[in-house]
Amino acid sequence: MKFAAAFFALLFAAAAQAQDWDYSTVTAADGVPLVVAETGNPDGPAVLFIHGYSQSLSSWKAQLNDPLLQAAYRLVAVDLRGHSASGKPWAVDAYEPQDWGDDIATVIAEKNLNKPVLIGWSFGGTVMMSYVRHHGTDDISGLIFAGGAMSFEPRADAPAFDDMDDLPPEVAELRRGMMQMASPDIALNLAGTKLFVGQLAAVPLPDDTMDEALAYNMMLPAYVRDAMGKNHTDFTDLAGNVKSPALLIHGAADALVPVSLAETNVGYLPNSELIVYDGIGHAPFLEDPARFNADVMAFAERVFAR
Repeated sequence: MKFAAAFFALLFAAAAQAQDWDYSTVTAADGVPLVVAETGNPDGPAVLFIHGYSQSLSSWKAQLNDPLLQAAYRLVAVDLRGHSASGKPWAVDAYEPQDWGDDIATVIAEKNLNKPVLIGWSFGGTVMMSYVRHHGTDDISGLIFAGGAMSFEPRADAPAFDDMDDLPPEVAELRRGMMQMASPDIALNLAGTKLFVGQLAAVPLPDDTMDEALAYNMMLPAYVRDAMGKNHTDFTDLAGNVKSPALLIHGAADALVPVSLAETNVGYLPNSELIVYDGIGHAPFLEDPARFNADVMAFAERVFAR
């Protein structure tokens, strides 16, 4: 046992050293351990990165390792509950919408982040809005949505998730893949996850990026995927009421969250701007990190100067 503990401690230390990130764990309000990575300027304003459904804090590698962002900001990223290296409670009610927002409040408090900018990818956007719903905006400086999946108006006409009849064939195929991702059958799970990961970018990402993404996507257990099948995207109660500065960055070729949703959402965020990346899919920060990082820098400079 002592050898095993030392071996895994060595592996964990080696991984941290390879990324030059400081890893730590904070404990959520209900006891779930949340893994946090930090890099950059410890005295700079804080930027907190929140990944999407089935992803990992490692998906932000191109931002956390960016020299300009590192020099200016304290960069912090979290593995959401159920995901990657964080705790994975069995209970379905451990994945209620408020839990996600409360977890962000815990990270802000426990890591002593002074009015950070929050950046959320896809489902991470709904996590940010859950935080805003339950904790307000007094303790943050701004919001950046990358392919944000939240909605500020009713979507009663949206088809049920398992209703494939009226969907374009490629969308129906993707939905079938996402349903397979919730299967305890590892072969089905793997097949669905491969399909899902393959849809993240408009143009295939490098093989090493895809391999890593497949690995951390597979770390989300099927029972967590099933628990997350609830509607976390409806924020009609907040439409027009979020005054915090916001930036929406969306790929014009997003196959998972249509750019039309971002075009609608920006109208419900009074102090917001939408930037659309032509030829980019659901992961603008992975597909065009140089442009994304520059847009993050410009937004952060503006809101932190207020």
